[in-house]
Amino acid sequence: MATAVVTLLFLSGLFSCRCLAGQYHFVSDLLNWTEAQKYCRANYTDLATITSLEDHTRFTKYVEDLGYSLSIWIGLYYDIKWSWSWSLDGSGLRQTGYSGWSSGEPDQPSYEHCTFMYTGLWGDRSCSDMLPFLCYDANEIAANQYILITQPKSWNNAQNYCREHHTDLASSRNQEENQRLAIKSDSKNVWIGLFRDTWQWSDNSKSRFTAWGPKYPKEGGFNDKCAAWYASNHGWADDLCEEKKAFMCQTPPSRVVKVTIRTDSPLKLEDPAVQAAIAEQIQQKLHGQRVTWRQQPDGKVFHEKKNKDAKRLEKRDEL
Repeated sequence: MATAVVTLLFLSGLFSCRCLAGQYHFVSDLLNWTEAQKYCRANYTDLATITSLEDHTRFTKYVEDLGYSLSIWIGLYYDIKWSWSWSLDGSGLRQTGYSGWSSGEPDQPSYEHCTFMYTGLWGDRSCSDMLPFLCYDANEIAANQYILITQPKSWNNAQNYCREHHTDLASSRNQEENQRLAIKSDSKNVWIGLFRDTWQWSDNSKSRFTAWGPKYPKEGGFNDKCAAWYASNHGWADDLCEEKKAFMCQTPPSRVVKVTIRTDSPLKLEDPAVQAAIAEQIQQKLHGQRVTWRQQPDGKVFHEKKNKDAKRLEKRDEL
């Protein structure tokens, strides 16, 4: 059987494009944060994400033009379970799939946001505590990449030191790295590069940009786990997620993409289950961004196109 070339014509997908701004959609219904998130995901893409000063300025102007003067839910929330990230590359424990927490740790989510190591086990501590620390230097050979600095510093000052003199604080993203750090730590309590980045975006966007209003997020406000934009200061504040507020949804810009798939076996391309399976695979490649199909003028989504070898075989059979 000749190999068939299946052309998926006009895949209409809601792709994220950094060069283009997404579209905000204001909803005046008063809902709690979870209800607002569900509404946005069902009717748009997600709650609004603000990852740059440009986004923040555009968001603020949009609300001002609406004339709305009360607080508005945005997609930022306080994440406990998956809030730990590595200073070196921003990867989280969910991505690496490895952790070395000691039994009962982490145990103080409200104020212990930095990680230390002792004999290969991790614990959380206040970032202001003074400890020795381990740096990582990417320019050194493997045997010399981890450097123990015995002068105690806070976690933030240790991070600054490592970035200035080496590459960054040391990461322990797998068992091998953890063993190497345990040996290098010389049985001391030492800072490593894992920190709690407690505020996350609903659509999983990664950004270090913040626009908190004065005195926000509230110190010790562990029960205030959702963020809102406030007209009074054009900044963010943390509030109880159960409060009822208007909210801002978002859709990213759309792109139309033509995709060609080669297959040795026939596919029932008009079968909704087949279409859903293909869309799911594409969405995984796009980190969960939504994909939809667009019908052609003849009512079909897919058209089958045979390759040159298949055409030659058919012509030979005709002869």
